[in-house]
Amino acid sequence: MRPSPRLTSMLLGAALLVAAGAPSVAAQSPSASPTVPQVCEVLSADEVSAALGVTVTVTSGGSTDCELDADYAAGNYVSLTTHLDTGDLDTIRTVMCGFGSSVSASPSTAAVASTAPCGIDLQISGVPALYLPEMGALLYVAPTAGSLFNLQLIGEPADGVDKQAAMTNLAELALGRLASMPLPTTQPVPSQQALEGDAELEAMLPTQIGGVDVTTQSMSGKDLTTGGGVPAEFTAAIAAIGKTMDDVSAATGYALGESGTYSAITAFRVRGTDMSSLQATLLPILLKGQGAEAETTLQVAGKNVTAANVAGNMTYFYPHGDILWVVAATDPALTEIFQKLP
Repeated sequence: MRPSPRLTSMLLGAALLVAAGAPSVAAQSPSASPTVPQVCEVLSADEVSAALGVTVTVTSGGSTDCELDADYAAGNYVSLTTHLDTGDLDTIRTVMCGFGSSVSASPSTAAVASTAPCGIDLQISGVPALYLPEMGALLYVAPTAGSLFNLQLIGEPADGVDKQAAMTNLAELALGRLASMPLPTTQPVPSQQALEGDAELEAMLPTQIGGVDVTTQSMSGKDLTTGGGVPAEFTAAIAAIGKTMDDVSAATGYALGESGTYSAITAFRVRGTDMSSLQATLLPILLKGQGAEAETTLQVAGKNVTAANVAGNMTYFYPHGDILWVVAATDPALTEIFQKLP
């Protein structure tokens, strides 16, 4: 399974990885993809701005993805990404909500809580959909068998705007246009998407959590830059201390327990720095508007850790040397992870 392009471009956003770090569950095939539409034509910037109550513009896009961002320089850390892929809602639910979860089907757009509780089944214009409110607000729609269209919202819309309603309305607009467009039936990995990675950093991740193998991936600064998700504020911040993207890398790992537990780890490195002194500067940029609330300092497995609520998820930040570790887990996995970290 490969990471979704959104995950790839947002690997710098450590808290996002923790909240929605499972990779794309889309099928892969070595055969060529059919021609698919420019996804930025599916929803306009004006439509997205009106739905969210925040002005956004298209910052990147192509045949399968489109990213619309607010003005980060003005402190508006809001981003909506749309993505065309292959897969099915049941697999998405299993990966995101844990094994054995189920959500009752809904005959309308009314929400039905899952047993996880993680996912909400919807019907949008007669099409099945799955809304994941705690994953940075993710909405998956299955316009045809084997095809998926998803929207991911990072940050908060304007006061008074309901996220689920806004994303549902946008999906309804999109479905009307997708019906007349060719949808992907395969999603191969183009050769240019091969990752350089950081094998040394990736090797620092635990190989098992609770007896479950950890799925890992790493990216070099070049990979991150190619992904197109590096905020200008970030490059400016590291330039101020004499660093470039060549000094940056990131690695992530996750484990899905048989009981439905989900543990995720992100290692974010700026080589040759003291991450404990950089954390306060870089974290607001990395979080892209998902503020860390109710911060507390505590010890986990003898390590000094900052715990905070990020987008409804308890997240643990641990700067060590030139690496910032970001962990989302509950005990006993949480303690085990920190026991295995440097």
